[in-house]
Amino acid sequence: TVPIVRATGGLDDTIVDSSSRDDSHNLNGSFANFSLGVQLDTRDGGLSIQNDPTTRGANSTQCGRVNNSITLITNVNSSSTCFHVNVSNVVIDCRGFSVNYSYGGVVGYGVNNSGFTNVTVQNCRFLEGTSTTNEKHGIYFLKNNADTSPPLRGTIFNNSLILLGSYSVGIQLYDANITNVSFNNINTSSTGSDGIYALRSGNITVKYNLIKSILGKGMVLSRSPNSIISENNFTTHEVGSYTFEGSEISGSLIAFNNLTNYGASGLILYLNGYSENVTVTGNELNTNGSNNFGLGIYRVNSSLFSYNKIYHTGSPWGYGIVIDTGTAKNIILNNNISVSHTLTGP
Repeated sequence: TVPIVRATGGLDDTIVDSSSRDDSHNLNGSFANFSLGVQLDTRDGGLSIQNDPTTRGANSTQCGRVNNSITLITNVNSSSTCFHVNVSNVVIDCRGFSVNYSYGGVVGYGVNNSGFTNVTVQNCRFLEGTSTTNEKHGIYFLKNNADTSPPLRGTIFNNSLILLGSYSVGIQLYDANITNVSFNNINTSSTGSDGIYALRSGNITVKYNLIKSILGKGMVLSRSPNSIISENNFTTHEVGSYTFEGSEISGSLIAFNNLTNYGASGLILYLNGYSENVTVTGNELNTNGSNNFGLGIYRVNSSLFSYNKIYHTGSPWGYGIVIDTGTAKNIILNNNISVSHTLTGP
């Protein structure tokens, strides 16, 4: 008979009682600054205690659950998610050290923040450890109970992200209202792997980022009104895709970005779907692939498109600006369209 095992000293006084020689139990608890998850194995009359890495506390030298602010002093790695944010009002500062996550091919993220506010991720070098398995995002912010909980008010600053797997997004924002994404360098290389994807994330600011996507979009902004997308550099290579796609983004500003598309039959800046009072100004659009399009406007009304430069250096034809159905009351003013081949445009 195995005696009672009592866990004390900050582990919530959890009691594990076993009278069987063929049994095992999980024990989870937390200290003030440290999370612990162990398995008690009482089979064969012995007692074995094993650490569970998914519940251990993150600190300056290891991945885990983030229960307070941390500053790395070394490179860290994880076979799945590295940092699970567990509280609000914390800073994850990597100080230039690398975070190698999901190297085991398990679906995970560099940082997973699901529902916590005022979280900052800065100065990190995220590397998706392997290309196997899809959707292993670099930084993932999600607000729980989107209609009732306060805005996330997150900050993602001065990080580099290298994504290898299909549909792995550099920075993914869901219901992440009032989040600031700035001075990040994002490189993606596989199918459907976008640089930034923001859904239902209004009032976000995306500035001074350098984004390169080989087989995905530079950025997707969907159902995210009153956002500022400014002074970023987007480069894409995917055939038949968009460098920047925005839909339902009323009241947003898209200004002074540099967008380049090397893929064929693509569209650099595409706004579609029921938006009003959008300002698109001072952007430079470079289309270097064949049969490419510069600026596409579809179901966008009462908006301003001014002082944009559109350069087409691809093969014989393309469009400078395309205005599709359901579009009205827009002002298109002082845009410059320049081509090195025959171009069709307004």
